[in-house]
Amino acid sequence: MRNESFFNGLYWAASICKVCFLRMSAVLGHRSNGRFGLDADVGRKIANDPYADGAGAIPTGHSGPLQAQKITRLDQCLRYVSSWQNICGNVFREWTNMSFVEAIKTCLTRYFVFSGRAARSEYWWFVLFVVLVSIVLAIIDASLFGVNPETGESSQVFTPIFQLAVVVPMLAAGWRRLHDTGRPGWYLLLPAALSIATMFMLFSGIAAFSVLEQRADDPEALRGPAALLGVTGLMVVGVLQLILSVLMIWWLSRPSQEGTNEYGPPAA
Repeated sequence: MRNESFFNGLYWAASICKVCFLRMSAVLGHRSNGRFGLDADVGRKIANDPYADGAGAIPTGHSGPLQAQKITRLDQCLRYVSSWQNICGNVFREWTNMSFVEAIKTCLTRYFVFSGRAARSEYWWFVLFVVLVSIVLAIIDASLFGVNPETGESSQVFTPIFQLAVVVPMLAAGWRRLHDTGRPGWYLLLPAALSIATMFMLFSGIAAFSVLEQRADDPEALRGPAALLGVTGLMVVGVLQLILSVLMIWWLSRPSQEGTNEYGPPAA
């Protein structure tokens, strides 16, 4: 599988970098002995246990700030590479938990299932499937039904039908994905709830302005403040919608909780 090769390559690249930094740290530690007054065990300590207390720290009372700075930077690089190695390993294991085809079958089979949990591979492979099919159907619509010369937009027939058909399984898969991270599934409805509240407030504001305009002696004096208030409100709602969207993507991309949580056992 291509996805397995990709994440496996990232994992081994991080492993190779880690080994290189270990070697360089050990070499600098040995070379510093006698010339800069540093202990030869510094490099070996970094190589053997980079996460021990004081790993890579230069003993007090010694000279050689340049060499000490090199060892400290190598220790920091080693920590970063080790972290990326762990991240790549976790992502590799979770994303290869379910293949692209298996994710599509699972999400379509569990069409109306909002209970249980879904791993990252199950959800995001299905998202990729929906995006790819939507693009292909949009091209087919443009080829078969042409483009409206007045609006410049293609007449869509198959694309909206497909998107309507996958609304429920997409919502169910996202619901289970949030369960897998230990969060309630209804969080997925927050952006939609904000949009509905915005539309309600917009129509309410228009209705209130119409009433005030009829009763005011100078309706023109109300239009400026009303327009300013409306534009400010839309800007605030737009910022909130952007924050919610980014936060939702962050939640949906979080790792699975280990073991059984309040929503059930881990996804198979």
